[in-house]
Amino acid sequence: MARHPGPVLVDTNAILESFRIGAWRALSGGYTVETVKDCVIETQTGFQRRRTEQQIEVVELRALLAAVHEVADQELAQMAVLASNISLDTGERSLWAHALARNDGWVLCGPDKASLRFGVRLGYRDRLVALERLLDEAGYRPKEPLKPAYTTKWLEKTLGNSFFRKEWEEHDNIGRCLHPTPSSGLWSALEAVHRRIPIVENGFGGSLAPAGFWTARRP
Repeated sequence: MARHPGPVLVDTNAILESFRIGAWRALSGGYTVETVKDCVIETQTGFQRRRTEQQIEVVELRALLAAVHEVADQELAQMAVLASNISLDTGERSLWAHALARNDGWVLCGPDKASLRFGVRLGYRDRLVALERLLDEAGYRPKEPLKPAYTTKWLEKTLGNSFFRKEWEEHDNIGRCLHPTPSSGLWSALEAVHRRIPIVENGFGGSLAPAGFWTARRP
């Protein structure tokens, strides 16, 4: 399958796993890999307690990233509304806040289940990609096996379970899923995101639009 041509947004977990198996240079060399400042900070948390292969030099990390983004307070404020009942870690919250402010064909790599749930709820299931798939499409075969949560099989199984299927089936019904009212901040947040997210074809043969989600209209 074709390699994704657009930006690849990676969370802290994806960065750590890439370094653990020695695949960071292959990943960053094969794609336009970007992240947010909070994820970079999280890679340094507990640095001294990690094994040698898990220690990440921040200078090396930043040198091979296409960009490390700051997240605006307004973008985080929208996340407080959109993810009010989903417990996202700081890095994932900032990464999604940044992603929703973009208007290009990004995909997001990270196995955190709360992050996946948030992406599915907003209709971005097709933008969630496993690290294994990215490395495979870049032509890299790691000598060290990936942990299960970074494989395509795990991602497909996780997104296919009944809980995630329910989120996916109901993501276009904002009234049932998130219970907004015309005067609530949710509609303003959703509409602000909607204005920035176009329909884009990804490199994996699918649409990167939040399919169905934006069929909802203000009551």
